[in-house]
Amino acid sequence: ISMKILLIAGYGRSGSTLLEILLSKTLNAGAVGELKYIWQRGFLEGQLCGCGEKLNECTFWKDVRINLARSGRIEPEECELTRKKTDRHSIHFKRRILRLPQAAYKIERRKYIDTLRSLYLAIWEESKVDLIIDSSKDPAHIDMVLEAFPEETYLLQLVRDSRAVAHSFATPKQRTAIHWKTEMMDKVGPFRASVDWSFINLATEHLPIPPERRKLLRYEDFIQHHQSQIDSIISWLNVPSNINSSFEHSVSGNPIRFDKDIIVKQDERWKTEQAIADRILVSMLTFPLLKKYNYDL
Repeated sequence: ISMKILLIAGYGRSGSTLLEILLSKTLNAGAVGELKYIWQRGFLEGQLCGCGEKLNECTFWKDVRINLARSGRIEPEECELTRKKTDRHSIHFKRRILRLPQAAYKIERRKYIDTLRSLYLAIWEESKVDLIIDSSKDPAHIDMVLEAFPEETYLLQLVRDSRAVAHSFATPKQRTAIHWKTEMMDKVGPFRASVDWSFINLATEHLPIPPERRKLLRYEDFIQHHQSQIDSIISWLNVPSNINSSFEHSVSGNPIRFDKDIIVKQDERWKTEQAIADRILVSMLTFPLLKKYNYDL
């Protein structure tokens, strides 16, 4: 297989969609967004694809489904059910970090890994790209992709200041991919945001991948020097650049994936808008990793 897969890891509201978009404009890459949601949000609900069409009516994803049918994996309901039995933070913690045994989990995990392998190969065959970029971020999902493709995967851990993330999660934002009604993204309180931010980043650090195919990038450094950071990532991936790439078929993600003009700028509203009590709470709960990632306290 000559395919390469870039897995963007980290917590939400950390700039993964922006990074994915900028990379896809420079490379012959299939930026598929948060691929873990393909079954429910894409094929079953028909939320909007990055191209603007309903995903279950998008020509590209129709071709992917036809390709999947050849491997016998065509039922989104069944695939989503299997995903929910394996791709959860709590399940990943119990079965992969604590290593608590369960025969049923092993069976479902193997089944879903086989499904992921068929899905990625179908995307690669239909898109004819050099690189697939998956910004699902969650360690449980990434862990299974790493097992499905042990030699083709690269892991980019994108970290943003926990206080900025907590502020972002407290700010209302519409799910524009849901085209049939107005629905807002879930708001997350500072305590929950702190715990999740810490767990996801720690779990990501323990994912099994060789160090030469693992990279850590702070959101703030990426925004401040985005072109040099993009160049560094391309060099690390060792893939040819292609400024004429036009793949626009992402699944879920930040609403900026529908914007025609992308503006890269620091978002530091949290420094003036975040309640002092919230900032202190988040700083205390995430102190060890803030220090590890060289953030000022």
